[in-house]
Amino acid sequence: SKNKVLLSKNAKVIMKIGKFEVLFNQKEKSKDKNVLYVFANKEKVKKMKVPSKLIEKDAFEKNKPFSFGPYKGYKKVVVLPFDKRKINSFVLSKLTPKITEDSTIDLRALPKEFHDLVVEFVLSKSYSFDKYKSDKKENVKINFLTRKKDFSETLIKMEALYFARDLANEPSNNLPPQKFVEIVKEKFKDLPVEIEVFDKERLKKENFNLILAVGKGSSNPPYLLVLKYLPKEDKPIALVGKGVCFDTGGYYVKPYPHMNEMHLDMSGAAVVTGLIYALAKNNVKKNVVAVIPLVENAINGEAYKPGDIVKSRSGKFVEIKHTDAEGRLILADAIDYATEFEPKEIITVATLTGAALIALSEEVAALVTDLDKEAEKIKELGLKIEERVWQLPAWDEIYKEMLKSDVADIANLGSPDRQAGTIIGGMFLKEFAKDYPFLHLDIAGPAIKSKESRILPKGGTAFGLRLLYEYLKHKK
Repeated sequence: SKNKVLLSKNAKVIMKIGKFEVLFNQKEKSKDKNVLYVFANKEKVKKMKVPSKLIEKDAFEKNKPFSFGPYKGYKKVVVLPFDKRKINSFVLSKLTPKITEDSTIDLRALPKEFHDLVVEFVLSKSYSFDKYKSDKKENVKINFLTRKKDFSETLIKMEALYFARDLANEPSNNLPPQKFVEIVKEKFKDLPVEIEVFDKERLKKENFNLILAVGKGSSNPPYLLVLKYLPKEDKPIALVGKGVCFDTGGYYVKPYPHMNEMHLDMSGAAVVTGLIYALAKNNVKKNVVAVIPLVENAINGEAYKPGDIVKSRSGKFVEIKHTDAEGRLILADAIDYATEFEPKEIITVATLTGAALIALSEEVAALVTDLDKEAEKIKELGLKIEERVWQLPAWDEIYKEMLKSDVADIANLGSPDRQAGTIIGGMFLKEFAKDYPFLHLDIAGPAIKSKESRILPKGGTAFGLRLLYEYLKHKK
């Protein structure tokens, strides 16, 4: 791969990711300003000749970091202790430091198979959206000491993650649908990705009536963005990402303070955009198409209303029971379009329901599908990389009944007492996937964090990008 970089003992800056200059095994001249973080088992600590009085009795069993310094020219050392018999991704996620100043991170005591994962964890946890802060730090150096030679794939993946997070966190006044399209076209200009853009007139011509209905209340027109990464002769997997660039809730208006974070309601769109970027730049030989509906759900005299009936692109008539169940409407038209690629699978990614957050917390995403084998693989990968998901049932015989409408083919909301809210959202989408294998990832919890935790920062996290990258990369 043209992106591949083999590391030497005196490697220079490998990549600038956000505000970080990422280095590997660099010989440091002015260590006195650096913090040294050391992942250490008992043998490593013994070699470092750390005074025993600094080490708590159960430091290694309970992974309790401790610090001292100065040490060998570093102003401070933070030891991240682990028991080599019990090391796993969860333990590493708890130990991962958040970097805010020039730092060196020694990975050499860890098994080599964890080195990439820790690089991901460090960069993920250390992300911050500080574009509009005057006193932000720039060019913070992170020097990883490692026994592994090639981190090019991991760094490109993290570049894509930062790009997706920057999109998600951008305030809506600076990222209406048209601006999203412009940014993506510029970012992808050197990649082998075909870009197709549907403006409002084309959406009207091709009957994307649900997208148009949700977008009617905004002065910023809706768009559909299609990204095609097709490196070989094969049917693609279709990704469909929810792109509600701001969500007022429509006439069922959201209360304070919940509307404040609704610029993040396009996180699904950010995730699938960043995912295509990572796959293409890393030259992963998998055919993938991303279909991204982009709207603002706002309120004016033309906004769609509860009780409206709208003919979807598929031909199904949809009764609007709730204007704040808008994400599933725009995704329905996008899914119908995605079926034209005759995909192997359709995967939707969306901050779709508050019910997912209530059921699973900000730490876990919901997966609605009847593809048990695929769900099990995604769950397994999620545990390995700490993007955890939990499968919810997609039983037609139970849940399809809840979407029935007295006046149309289907309603956009289930029971008024909000039974099975996350499942109903996924089942609504499944109705538009025809007979194609379908998975719905509801990232409403971990994609919008109220506070930082383990490896996720506060705000937009682009949760699901790393997970789906691994899923698609290893899919046969």
